[in-house]
Amino acid sequence: MKKCIICYNNFTKVKPEHIIPKSVGGQYTIHSVCESCNTSMNKNIDEIFKNHKIIATYRFAFDVKGRGKNVPNPLRNEKLTVDGEDYDMALTEDLKVETRLSPKFPSIKDLRLNESFEVTLDGKDMKLLDTYLEKVASQLEIPKENITIKNKVVKHREESQTVILDANNKIILEFSKILYETACDLLDEDFINDPIAIRYAKMLKSGEIDKTLKPELN
Repeated sequence: MKKCIICYNNFTKVKPEHIIPKSVGGQYTIHSVCESCNTSMNKNIDEIFKNHKIIATYRFAFDVKGRGKNVPNPLRNEKLTVDGEDYDMALTEDLKVETRLSPKFPSIKDLRLNESFEVTLDGKDMKLLDTYLEKVASQLEIPKENITIKNKVVKHREESQTVILDANNKIILEFSKILYETACDLLDEDFINDPIAIRYAKMLKSGEIDKTLKPELN
């Protein structure tokens, strides 16, 4: 029988509580929180924390999978509207914001033979057109070759990328500094003289992210 440190009720079913959320790589656990409080804090605190744009960018930058198999792009479902047109946003591996014209396809079930239709696509996503036309051909029961592209309008928008690498590096380095200094304080020379710790210290001194330390930073 244990007493929960959150609700002070007794409980018997022990479940580890991650002090630092597992979703951001936390491994330090305690066993003095009941299952109900564990679930509640995960929903009301940990999930909100991990989905914060700064934390989501940290997870994306260092591929911190946490409980899932994949790390979501921190800008997924984000839209940018320019001159009345919507663009999907995504963060690249270089921590740059990439924009793509949101694809627009008419509903296939509304298409009829000998009728024209309009598709809007970003130049980077032209492969989506082939997939769409195959579905149209299947729906109308005609060869794909019978679908003719009559007009192709190319709209050029000056490519622009917002670089957020520098700003996020400062946040990541701050997290790294806190972790490193805490480890040094708790573990003393056993940690300070470790080869990984020496590289870690060198990274902090340089003020630049050492991407070769990615597994250790995780």
